[in-house]
Amino acid sequence: MYIIDPKLKGNIRRYFIQCICITIFIYLVISIVDVTMNITLVASIGATTFIVFTMPHRRVSNVRYVLGGYIIGILTGTLCWFFGSTYNFIGLSFAGALAIGISIFFMAITNTEHPPAAAFAFGIVMDGFHLKTIVIMLFILILFQIIKKFTKKWLIDLV
Repeated sequence: MYIIDPKLKGNIRRYFIQCICITIFIYLVISIVDVTMNITLVASIGATTFIVFTMPHRRVSNVRYVLGGYIIGILTGTLCWFFGSTYNFIGLSFAGALAIGISIFFMAITNTEHPPAAAFAFGIVMDGFHLKTIVIMLFILILFQIIKKFTKKWLIDLV
């Protein structure tokens, strides 16, 4: 077990450049789009940024997993939020747990596993359904995939 990644020795310049570019890119996205309105959105973006740009050549960062996972997360989160807010006896805590569990189940059976999307489903339940939040998230995810497509030949898997 290593404390420092053995790949760093031959790639230290690429590690720094890639991480600096990711930082600048995510800063621009956060500055342009007001993501501070929803803490779950911010956390999900951070986790998805890590997956897409530190593992660009792995299948977990492919469109199928990222967008597919979020679509399932959005649908299950919205459904659970609706039931949790409509039927008070369910409670938001239980509805949030259901959103995570159901989204994990559907991501697993459709082969679209993306952990930040399950967290986003939970956030929809806890923060409430806001169409603006969902549209912003989908816009950012599509933007991530476009940027990754054009930069993939220069990116390396850091993980």
